[in-house]
Amino acid sequence: MARKSSGALLPGLDLDQKSDMPLATQLYDSLRYHITNGTLAAGVRMPSSRTLSAELSLSRTTVASAYEQLKSEGYLTSAEKSGTFVAHLLPEKLA
Repeated sequence: MARKSSGALLPGLDLDQKSDMPLATQLYDSLRYHITNGTLAAGVRMPSSRTLSAELSLSRTTVASAYEQLKSEGYLTSAEKSGTFVAHLLPEKLA
């Protein structure tokens, strides 16, 4: 059964529970797609991992793992006690 975001926080995140691909990877791929496509614009504040995990009925570790991967690749930035944001300069634009 596919898990779908209600759209309240991040629309269009489809995750397939029955897929062989781990949920953290599916979430990473979906978020990366929406960032590179412009659906999630530069500077947009991302939901906290706790909030997004509750909306998607995932573990917080799964969401945190996807966020950390996106941060390590330059798609997201974070500031302590301020939150996590879509990067203003995406890796594709640096090349």
